[in-house]
Amino acid sequence: MSTTPGAWAPKRSGSGEWLPPSPQALCRYGAEWTAAKLRWGLAVDEAERDRLLDIAAGCAGTDVEFTAALGGVFK
Repeated sequence: MSTTPGAWAPKRSGSGEWLPPSPQALCRYGAEWTAAKLRWGLAVDEAERDRLLDIAAGCAGTDVEFTAALGGVFK
């Protein structure tokens, strides 16, 4: 048994490394991912931005709705 902290923990992956297999789920996942970033004012790096744009390109008609953490609803 390892005593090194985290040595036994499962590998964690970023949001863009795992994607849902169905197109409908992928669109919802992309919208929710984007909404979370917008809600909390979180930055995205270039790779994440490119992944979100790739997802969005196949999701015409999918709206991203979020409530800003400081209040207000945006669409």
